[in-house]
Amino acid sequence: MTSYRGIAWVIFISCVLSIFTAWGNGFLSHTLFSDWRDDAEYYNARALSLVHTGSLGEEQALFRRPPGYSWFLALVYFFHESIWAAWTAQIGLFCGILFLLWHISGRFLSGWHAVLPSFFLGMYWGFHVYVFSIGSEMFSVFLLLVFLFFLLRYYDIPFARYIVIAGFAAGLLALTKPVFLYAVPFFLAWLLYNIRSLKTLRHVIVCFGIVCAMVGGWAFRTYLFFGEAQTERVGHVIYTRALYGTLSWEDIRSHLIASMAGNYIADQLFPGYGLNSVPQRLGVRRMVVYNELRNQGLSPVLAEQRLLGEGISFIKSHSLKFTAGAVPALFDLNTPENFSGFPITPMFVGTREHIPAWQKITIVLFIRVVWFLVLLVCLMGCGKLLWDSSRRTVFSPLFFLILFFNGTHALIIIPAEPRFLVPVLPIYFLCFTVGITWCLTRVKKMYSVEAL
Repeated sequence: MTSYRGIAWVIFISCVLSIFTAWGNGFLSHTLFSDWRDDAEYYNARALSLVHTGSLGEEQALFRRPPGYSWFLALVYFFHESIWAAWTAQIGLFCGILFLLWHISGRFLSGWHAVLPSFFLGMYWGFHVYVFSIGSEMFSVFLLLVFLFFLLRYYDIPFARYIVIAGFAAGLLALTKPVFLYAVPFFLAWLLYNIRSLKTLRHVIVCFGIVCAMVGGWAFRTYLFFGEAQTERVGHVIYTRALYGTLSWEDIRSHLIASMAGNYIADQLFPGYGLNSVPQRLGVRRMVVYNELRNQGLSPVLAEQRLLGEGISFIKSHSLKFTAGAVPALFDLNTPENFSGFPITPMFVGTREHIPAWQKITIVLFIRVVWFLVLLVCLMGCGKLLWDSSRRTVFSPLFFLILFFNGTHALIIIPAEPRFLVPVLPIYFLCFTVGITWCLTRVKKMYSVEAL
């Protein structure tokens, strides 16, 4: 009863904090569909189209995105067509995330310590800012934790229903975050390696079949309607990242400094960088080329295919610089966010002119150093869990997810924004809790020895 009371308080406090954050950044005032732009506008439009016409209406969008989150919104809007309804549903997802993380954390932490990962995750504004927004982050995190929960339950007790639920969660997650599809074989191989039985093999085949049927079915549908067997259009994404190979080494150095210390400090060393960063430049080049292709009469499908082909060609011919770009991308991915859910990378660029430069630099470096210390503790927690033979096997799928999401997004996307790592933030805070607990235990033992 005490443990349930603890997680209940964590959920309550986290929800209250998310409301305060949404009030502070102005999201609570965006109560109309017309208040939202970019990805949020796309998801709302597709969901409302599905409710009113029975079709997502993807042909009306410039870039087609995966359907998972639009389906979720459509289900919500079917019952009540308002932004408040979407927020209410996402509060439910948020509560479910904290509850599932508490259950999973109980495998690695004992007693009240198991509540701490949920507490830290709920307190972090870079996570709960997504509760009162319109985006796939909360939905994808919830699906990932459902998948992990039932995958680990199957590891404990190999009942078919657990692996079937995990399969449906994985399939829906792959239709929300398509990159996850390429991680599924690892988890199934992990099960086969640790539970070597014919029954497990049959269950794994069923699970993989569910995922393939869900993703393959949607890809086949898009091929029939749009002539492309994909869950989303990725040609422009690959092309933009491939352009990194065409940069000069000075551009790469400036981007590395900006990714580690922010655009303002990079601008002090490379004048002009702050208002013309590498990700901005590559994004502009992508749009110029895309518009040229469209003006030549190419359809969106053919334009995407052309960009994909040119992107692959750039990667092959500039493989060294392309690979080097993964280093600053990793720092970009692991950058702290502000209270509006944006990375702090451009902090102080062109703003707060009344603050002296040395004070701006001090503030930026202080934030970065504190954040790097948090990441260091996370790494220590990972090392502790991997070193412990009693927890290594169960932790290995979670550790793989950290490596997978960091590696894939560092190699295929620019700008590599922190929101792409939101699905694995619960694992980050689990590792942070293990790391900080281990550090405090070591310090306590040290002082105990000195006292003797």
